[in-house]
Amino acid sequence: MSLNVPPHEGKKSILAIALAGGDSITVAAKKAGYSRKQANRIALEPGFQSEVSRFRGRILDRAAGKLIRATISAVDTLAKLIKQGTKEDGVRLQAAKIALEAALRVRELLDHEQRLTALESKNGR
Repeated sequence: MSLNVPPHEGKKSILAIALAGGDSITVAAKKAGYSRKQANRIALEPGFQSEVSRFRGRILDRAAGKLIRATISAVDTLAKLIKQGTKEDGVRLQAAKIALEAALRVRELLDHEQRLTALESKNGR
């Protein structure tokens, strides 16, 4: 998933994005144009893990947006299947149910994240 990193954000941001997206330090270093040793050193710099977390949040926000769009389609599919009463669309029905369940889990996680952020802000973190 590309986050369209502006050129001025540089190699460190590419490293942070790769790590936020789940790449190993070796793979992330290669993507950013660093050696593994350099990438490990950068990962220990003050504020770098916050940058990784910031990018991870952006990735999750985009994924949540896509899931919400899929949820709309899932609801439409469920409504159509309920109206038609057909048994031939079992696969589509299962996919719609999975999308709805995932959307509800994401909604719950986002709600928890917002509450945690509010508490951390309130406590000066």
